[in-house]
Amino acid sequence: MKSIEFVGMPGSGKSTLATELSEIDEYINKTHAIDGTKLYSIYTSIIWFATINFFLNFDFSTKYWNFISDNIGTNTRAVRLFIYGNYLYYTMSGHHDKKTPVYSQGVLQLIWSILNNVSNKNETQLSEAIISLFPVNENHVVIYVRNEYWIKHLTNREGQKSQFEREDHLTKNSTAKNMDKVLELVRKTENFELVKISNKEGQIDESVRKMLQKL
Repeated sequence: MKSIEFVGMPGSGKSTLATELSEIDEYINKTHAIDGTKLYSIYTSIIWFATINFFLNFDFSTKYWNFISDNIGTNTRAVRLFIYGNYLYYTMSGHHDKKTPVYSQGVLQLIWSILNNVSNKNETQLSEAIISLFPVNENHVVIYVRNEYWIKHLTNREGQKSQFEREDHLTKNSTAKNMDKVLELVRKTENFELVKISNKEGQIDESVRKMLQKL
């Protein structure tokens, strides 16, 4: 079975493109954005499904928490990543229908978030360890959304920004470098296909729409 995941910097248009793709009959958007204002409107459902997954897949939850606490600690960010990891595992475990799943915030975006919170670690080893914990489909298409205007887009967002956005939206620093490490991981991983698209000004042009329809 094929699955599709969007990756990219905050505000690059991942959720918009995932929503566009999920409007085609054979696809379904399995995750929501965890950054920006959308976090606060869906946080309750994230916690709910994360709690269900904790009991349904206790072995995963234990291994994942041990991984998070060993590499990040037991701070607030670690708890947030633990909750979202459980929510993501639930959405990837086939508890819904059989359409091709589309992830606007999938396991690779989770890896990016984790890399932003660790230092002096072997990033490749960490990333491979995370992938091994999640039920990634054999045919996994990774769409990297490149948006040169992502800083401008974040600056213009209304409402409360996420912690990553508040800290990083004015400069292209280590978080962007960590995204490059995620893309390198995709290139090295068997059964992962990398597709790059340019999402100008956060808009979906006709060429992007045609590309999505061919997937």
